[in-house]
Amino acid sequence: MFVTFDGDAAHLADIDNFRALKVVVAKDAAPPLASVGRVDGDHVWLDRNWLETNGRPAEADWAQGFAAMIGYAEKSGWVDDNGAIRAHIETAPA
Repeated sequence: MFVTFDGDAAHLADIDNFRALKVVVAKDAAPPLASVGRVDGDHVWLDRNWLETNGRPAEADWAQGFAAMIGYAEKSGWVDDNGAIRAHIETAPA
């Protein structure tokens, strides 16, 4: 699962991939994360509610996969006190 941007609008893509969470940005661009999270060095902290809302939370299989991904992130220390999930930033291919 990854977050992409079209201008300042964020989009969630590859939403059935619960094994990877990243933010993809254009080369030399800072992610415009105001509505979805915050930058922290080479990583971002993504808002869990935004991720869930932009997925398919009404589908039981999707919700179960998302919960398992969050559980793994919690065990790994990638969830902060506010529930934000840590993800890495990747540069989009040119």
